[in-house]
Amino acid sequence: MRGDVEDEDESGRAHSSPRVGSSVPRPPPSATVRAGRFADATTGATDDRLGRLAPAALAVAIIDAANDAIFAKTLNGIVLSWNRAAERIYGYRQDEIIGHSLTMLVPDRLIPELARLLERVARGELIEDYETVRRTKDGRQLDVSITVSPIYDSVGAVIGASTIARDITTRKRRARRMEHQALHDPLTSLANRGVAIEQLYLALARSARHSNRVAVLFIDLDQFKQINDRYGHLVGDHILRVVAHRIRHAVRTEDVVRFGGDEFLVVCGDVHTDDEADEIARRVAYMIARPYNATPDRR
Repeated sequence: MRGDVEDEDESGRAHSSPRVGSSVPRPPPSATVRAGRFADATTGATDDRLGRLAPAALAVAIIDAANDAIFAKTLNGIVLSWNRAAERIYGYRQDEIIGHSLTMLVPDRLIPELARLLERVARGELIEDYETVRRTKDGRQLDVSITVSPIYDSVGAVIGASTIARDITTRKRRARRMEHQALHDPLTSLANRGVAIEQLYLALARSARHSNRVAVLFIDLDQFKQINDRYGHLVGDHILRVVAHRIRHAVRTEDVVRFGGDEFLVVCGDVHTDDEADEIARRVAYMIARPYNATPDRR
């Protein structure tokens, strides 16, 4: 492929220089070509307008163009400024929140946390990438990552704070989902085999502290392979979900693990006697032995 690039010779006259193996797009109508480069005729005008902005106006324009919420507040938590992204993320317009307390954005349980953050900033501390929860105007709770910086006066005294807040709700939800998938069986939503050893160690540690016993039930479903072979895996999966549901109702959900295949593990702490362990085993066995409906989504 050959393409011509308009360039200037030493006398300043434009000429075409063939280049092999390249294709050069035509410049837009509003552009001029200098030394093989495209220069937009509007760029200079835009630069001039930007350059004529006063520093304060330029700072406001930059803050309003940001994708993160940016706002200033007093050391008592009174909001002083509020950019467009803050309006979008939290739902409050400037006239609804400027002059009001930042506690409007904070769930009740986190009010003490806000006070501690303001105290740290008042001492001149920079708080970076602090993950917490905030509340929107419509009552939803958001996961946010905030950076809070001290604002100083001309003599170096801290007089306020600026906050940059990023909505990380989607990222946190995705992380929680991935963590759940790593630790739980997708079919029954029970804890998986990887959690079993940890649960057993924790139960043994608690029993040692309180001089109790730990009951461990290993459950294997007899002739389950015949169900899969005769009725198919759809029915087999349904039966496993029903078994998990019944075991959860016989003991605490956190005590039940799907060990793999048709095997389940129940770890019960705080057992004082052999009779208590026997009673748990009988209750679980009774729940599992009840008749089953082979129709999926029916227990």
